[in-house]
Amino acid sequence: MNLKKFYLNSFMQDITAFGTVYHLAVLIAVLVAFNQNPLAYKLAAGQIIMYFISVPIKIVLFKNRPEKMRHKNIIEKIEASSFPSVHTMRIFFISSVLIPVFNNIATSVILAILSLAVAYSRIYLKRHYYADVIAGAAIGIIIGYGVSNYV
Repeated sequence: MNLKKFYLNSFMQDITAFGTVYHLAVLIAVLVAFNQNPLAYKLAAGQIIMYFISVPIKIVLFKNRPEKMRHKNIIEKIEASSFPSVHTMRIFFISSVLIPVFNNIATSVILAILSLAVAYSRIYLKRHYYADVIAGAAIGIIIGYGVSNYV
């Protein structure tokens, strides 16, 4: 692997981390620390909703990742399933909740670019297909809208 590809791969792995549950957990902890509990509750509720939506989809509509993963049990099957992209779902959910809160064009643009970068990183890293990230983004936005307006 050449040096340019090495750094690009490393950059994409860093970008994709913004879609992890750990990133969301840190965000929730920071919000609680700054006494922004209603927003923290919305983000936590959204994570729970995403879990209850994505896990059954991954089991019932199982689709191998671009680089197949072996699986011997249900937990490994969920991890090996490509559809939908939960990293993409999570970052689009976070962005769709935070954009109206900040109500600022610069923040909105940054969050939109970050969301698209995470989605692209999932394809680049051969973890998902285009349909997986499109579905993940759509579900994340829908959950974000629901949580923002009804939780």
